[in-house]
Amino acid sequence: MNLEGLRSFLAIAHEKSISKAAQFLHVTQPTLSARIRNMEEALGFPLLERNWEGVKLTRQGYYFLPYAIQLLQNLNNAAAVLTPFNGEYNTSFEEVTNNANRLIIGMDPWLAPVFLKPVIDELRLQFPDLNVKFITRPSQTIMDMIEYGGAHLGICYEMKSSKRLHLNVLLEDETVLLCSSHNQAESYSDLSKLSQVQEPFLVFDNPILASHSYFTAPMFKMLDIKQFRTVDDMNLMLHMIALGEGYTVVPQSCVFKLSEWCALPIRVIPQGKRLPAITVQLAYLQAPAFTEPIECITRKLSSYCEKQYNN
Repeated sequence: MNLEGLRSFLAIAHEKSISKAAQFLHVTQPTLSARIRNMEEALGFPLLERNWEGVKLTRQGYYFLPYAIQLLQNLNNAAAVLTPFNGEYNTSFEEVTNNANRLIIGMDPWLAPVFLKPVIDELRLQFPDLNVKFITRPSQTIMDMIEYGGAHLGICYEMKSSKRLHLNVLLEDETVLLCSSHNQAESYSDLSKLSQVQEPFLVFDNPILASHSYFTAPMFKMLDIKQFRTVDDMNLMLHMIALGEGYTVVPQSCVFKLSEWCALPIRVIPQGKRLPAITVQLAYLQAPAFTEPIECITRKLSSYCEKQYNN
């Protein structure tokens, strides 16, 4: 998959016509069709279907569309920041590119509200002059960034990784079921009766579906869940649950500070050992310049998790 293929797909989705998209891109129709075929082969699924009415997106194409739009926007935004403006770099250039002598810590967005404060508190105490940058990305992205040298330390859920990474387990995170507090149905407390629940199960879209299938697939089968609705944002999920539009199961760490985030009418039902735990880990590569801070953070978070979750 390349940028030409991506732009070609978006042009066809926008124009709803291969001929009009080819005119817009100033290429021939055979060239445009070849780009789409190459992209479909690379992705492994069809993006378009053609009939006597013209061309339309397949079901896979509709699902892929927002990711294609976001990917192109992300690339354009990065180029805008890194491109000189009126002969001079804009004020953000130094901030986003000056990573020399800076400890870069990545956190999964679900884990950042839990672990950010203890990390900052420890660094303020032990390394007050250390230059630190925090980033939030999905767990797999954090792991990849460490491997490629884009981050030094990551706090994330267990993911596939190479043997090069050092991994310290912080927590075997148990799960909780979230439903509206206005709904006191017994089915929510008894997992064997969840199939009787009328509301849909709210499942997080990518990267959760892609990266956590080892957990989600067995859970769906075990709970015999019949109705699903996808969401892609924690706040959206919480408000939908509060309004009685669904329920979900998430790691306990996601809602550890739920009372601090909102005062929504949400019922939290701990699952204990009834569902598999999810491993939260700290990942890093050896970085001589930051050995002491990384070791310090590791000790602090291990102690923090022991006190907060195991007591």
